[in-house]
Amino acid sequence: MRLVLLPLLLILSACGHDVTVIGRDGTRGHGTATSGVGAGTVNLVMGGETYQGRWTAVDAGSLSGTSIGTVLASSDKGSRLRCSFTYGGFTFAGFGTCQDAAGRDYDMQIE
Repeated sequence: MRLVLLPLLLILSACGHDVTVIGRDGTRGHGTATSGVGAGTVNLVMGGETYQGRWTAVDAGSLSGTSIGTVLASSDKGSRLRCSFTYGGFTFAGFGTCQDAAGRDYDMQIE
């Protein structure tokens, strides 16, 4: 299985992804995530703030190429955002949920 995932991870390491975050109250954010083997950076603009942080992911242990991961980011104004996501290695897309330090919930899409 590792031999199948290694070429996939090498392909992902050369790509970036669009990230969209939509709050349950309608707040929208958009940014990018740089790809790497198991970790990378995230930049997101939402609600007049610019968030920067890191993501990490691990193989979910299935033959589907699915990974699960987290994002931890903070804004230029001191706000924090924590996300959990699932990423499909064969589809190069994912989804998840986020929560800010005030307890507001967001849905996340990765393309």
